[in-house]
Amino acid sequence: MEINGRRPTYKELLSLVDKQAQIIEAQAKRIEEQDRRIEELEKRVVELEGKLAAAQKNSSNSSKPPSSDITAPPKPKQKKGKRRRKRGIGGQHGHCKAECNLRIEDADYEEQYFADQCPEYMNRDLVPAPGLQPKLLFHHELIDKPVELTVHISYPYIDRETDEVVYAPFPREVETAGILGPRLTSFAACLKGGVHASYTGVEKVLGMLGVDVCRATICNKIKKVTEALCFSVEELHSELPNQGQLNVDESGHKDHPFDKPKDHKSKHWIWVFAAPLFTVFRIFGTRSADVLKDVLGPDCEAMIGSDFYSAYTCYAKTANVKVQLCWAHLIRDIKFLGESPNKVTANYGKRLLELCKKIFHLYHRREELGEEAFLRRMLKLKQQFLDIGRRSKAVGSDNMVDRLKKHGEEYFLFLENPQIEPTNNLAEREVRHCVIDRRITQGTRGPDGQRWCECIWTVLATCARQKRDAFEFITESVQTYYRGESQPSLLPVQQ
Repeated sequence: MEINGRRPTYKELLSLVDKQAQIIEAQAKRIEEQDRRIEELEKRVVELEGKLAAAQKNSSNSSKPPSSDITAPPKPKQKKGKRRRKRGIGGQHGHCKAECNLRIEDADYEEQYFADQCPEYMNRDLVPAPGLQPKLLFHHELIDKPVELTVHISYPYIDRETDEVVYAPFPREVETAGILGPRLTSFAACLKGGVHASYTGVEKVLGMLGVDVCRATICNKIKKVTEALCFSVEELHSELPNQGQLNVDESGHKDHPFDKPKDHKSKHWIWVFAAPLFTVFRIFGTRSADVLKDVLGPDCEAMIGSDFYSAYTCYAKTANVKVQLCWAHLIRDIKFLGESPNKVTANYGKRLLELCKKIFHLYHRREELGEEAFLRRMLKLKQQFLDIGRRSKAVGSDNMVDRLKKHGEEYFLFLENPQIEPTNNLAEREVRHCVIDRRITQGTRGPDGQRWCECIWTVLATCARQKRDAFEFITESVQTYYRGESQPSLLPVQQ
């Protein structure tokens, strides 16, 4: 090494070494800063990927409206060489056909037509055909005045001894009913609770029928309907702890009373309890396990179908109940893992998802295979599912692994209890009417509104499940309430 054609001195060499050391130190600091920056960016990428994945949640990979794509029965296999036709509008193959079940006896009037009296057939030699059935065409129509208006007149009399004015008393049911009779009151109740009409909407519909009443009157009648339905609803409520099987779910509800106290919370919860033959709705200001303790009590021994919400598992620890956790909710969470940008996590989710498909394909063949063969195959799939689900160190799989370790067996209670379904779709279907009502009406305005919703929802849902006419049941309840007689029951008849 030379400097200006000569060998460098010792000091010059030290100076060069110091400069080189400074350059190396600066490079080391720059590399260290770049490594730190890369590490921060990698963490930020993971964070943003998680947020992006959360933002892209849909009904198939989250608890946004319930979905059971995999839990639905398998579709028929397509024959080779045939294209699958696009499903058209209207009734579908395999669905029950909607047919008219009216009979001649159901008609209020008859209009008869004879071919031998028609001008176009006058020149033909026609004779009756007694062996053939006549053609029927039923025709509904509003009459000119569909609502009767009755005035009840009580004439005054004077007691000649006391000069007291005396009126003949009105019948109890007439005086209690007031301006709207039982059937018209029940009709207004069905409009309010069954088709989500507002008080103004009910007022307009009644006006179209020739009934001139204000919203305050309709509101008072709705309160009377609530009182009329209380007995049957409370009877069902008291019967819940005695049921061997229940599907339970909850959904948000808004309550905005007029005289809102300072500590009032507008966020309430609709709880649905679906027994095999009836459904009960309750509204509470809490979503905790205290609701289950209040409604079902500590001695309930039912098999409960529910989602993976902590209130149910907490209640199961204090009561003698078993909880069949919902597979539809589990599948959505597994789908979310299967769509992860992390390959290891996605592979973990996809393996579980494939097993889910096999489990439900086998589940829908339970009757075809027979109980012994079904249980043998299902237990093998169960073991595979739990073995894979409980062993993973992939990013974001911690919650799933922990869930299956603690509660994996509770997803397979349907194997030993065929009467309960592996999903909680029954309760979610029942609460759908309430969710629609909440969106349209914006909730309730205090305890009276909550009580009304509980009663009408319970009656409508239970009548639908028992294939009873809800309008006729509500009418009967209102009539007996006005007369002071015993109320009708919604409890299923014991065979």
